[in-house]
Amino acid sequence: MVRFFLLCLFALPVFGAVDAPCDARLTKLAGEHGAAMKVCIQTERLIPNRPVILAVLNFDEQSENFGNHVLVLDGQAATAGRRQIVFEDRGGIDILPFLFRGSKTLAAISDFDRSGRIAWAIVRLFDTGAALDIWCWDPSAGAFRQVGPWARNEDGWYQAKTFYVEQELRGMVLVNDAEIRLPTANPVTYKLDGSRFVTGEQGH
Repeated sequence: MVRFFLLCLFALPVFGAVDAPCDARLTKLAGEHGAAMKVCIQTERLIPNRPVILAVLNFDEQSENFGNHVLVLDGQAATAGRRQIVFEDRGGIDILPFLFRGSKTLAAISDFDRSGRIAWAIVRLFDTGAALDIWCWDPSAGAFRQVGPWARNEDGWYQAKTFYVEQELRGMVLVNDAEIRLPTANPVTYKLDGSRFVTGEQGH
């Protein structure tokens, strides 16, 4: 009986402190019929004290669900074989690889703005351009919120939802510590000013 229990225990997906690719069982649970699985990561860093799965699915243009479907699933429910959605979002026709600290990836998890909030990032492709999306957990709201660049006008500072460019990318988006670069015909570089990403001319 004890031996049987241990075999069952070792067959279950195990969440650890380090981000890891989903195993076959979790990948199947996170997937949807007709969608290509672009990203599937199990992590304990996105929501405090709550393991989750970050998944990005893509439906081709023949599907009525054409485009990206981004999901965050509850990890404990997934371990028990249940698909409990914590967050979902749709938008864009595909996702693109980008450079994160020098390595090519389709998704990254980090404290991008040095605020102490761990977030995830992907680059979405649109018909009219591309966007680096960064989402972090907001404990006061109990939900994910976007982290975008800051800009200033006559009314003061405001924050955009995403790092969007309405141009064709000429290379891969670059995300380094305290720096984001969008490689367009006229490259746009954002750097941290405190905990805000701003372009060079708008710092301070």
